[in-house]
Amino acid sequence: MNSRDVRSAVFVSAARRPQVYAAGREAVVNVGLVEVPGSRTSLVVRDPEVASELIAEHYARPRIRIRSGRPFAMAVDAVAAGGLMVDRFHLPTCVRVVLPELRRTVFGTVRRGCCSITGRREELRVPKGDVFACPAGQAVYDMDDMDVEALSLPTEAIQRRAAATGHSEVRFVTMGALDTAAVHQWSKASDFVRRQLLHTARPLSNPLLHASTIDLLATLALSVFPNTTMTADHLPGPGYAGPATLRRAVAFIDAHAARPITLADIADAAGVTPRALQYAFHRTHGISPLAHLRRVRLEHARAELVAADPADGVTVTAVAARWGWAKPGNFSVAYRQAFDVSPSRTLRG
Repeated sequence: MNSRDVRSAVFVSAARRPQVYAAGREAVVNVGLVEVPGSRTSLVVRDPEVASELIAEHYARPRIRIRSGRPFAMAVDAVAAGGLMVDRFHLPTCVRVVLPELRRTVFGTVRRGCCSITGRREELRVPKGDVFACPAGQAVYDMDDMDVEALSLPTEAIQRRAAATGHSEVRFVTMGALDTAAVHQWSKASDFVRRQLLHTARPLSNPLLHASTIDLLATLALSVFPNTTMTADHLPGPGYAGPATLRRAVAFIDAHAARPITLADIADAAGVTPRALQYAFHRTHGISPLAHLRRVRLEHARAELVAADPADGVTVTAVAARWGWAKPGNFSVAYRQAFDVSPSRTLRG
């Protein structure tokens, strides 16, 4: 144990107290969603065997070979919330790491130095500031005095987003990003998510924000890194969704607006594919199902602000977070567009 200096903090999940708010003609119950558990671990490892065990916990068991005369060292600062993880590794020595098939979908951003990655079908040199998708199957990573940030997503989140566009499965076909703009997009997104995970207010412990963040990252990954959803020759038609299907979808959204539901959840409840539901919503309502969900959440937030007393300590920021907005500014803009008044004015009565 002398080989590492460990400083870690684990946030234990906690439940919110159920509350009832007036919303139009009905009462809306906040069902007391359990917060998403989070953790942070900072450590320095000087034993390659210990480093191998650490990497195996989250990714896969590697083989580490030191390729310089300098003593081995690896610093790790890992932060997570539920299935979303961002790990930052600092490797001041020259090493080769051989990793088998990863258990998760992992994307990297090189913050300092550079690395070379050799997969089954491709070799890629990744300089400072560039990004990459970890390849399927075994891969060899050659690194020398570098910092790399690894953002991990549940593979099922990627598959779910692909299914929403009519693809039964998805595979990333190259490691590099599409272009310079895509590199910038992913680098900024990874940094933003890491800062949110490290924030003392822990915004991503909110189940709504956590689920929407994973969904947005999965969508972004499918637009940044070349994959089979971009190269398919044929996309099936959206299918048909009639009035009864739309009523089921709307009823599901109304009943579950306080929960971290996705497009796939709404489509399942309605009994159609996500693409068919999107097509029907646009045809009938002129908006997407998720846009309707945001509007319903705004209405619940408005009902809560109307019923609240500022003297009880209720704030716009807290209400916004409870209904899925990480940034109060974004909430205020959406609220004003929907109701032609600011949320703070509604709270003051």
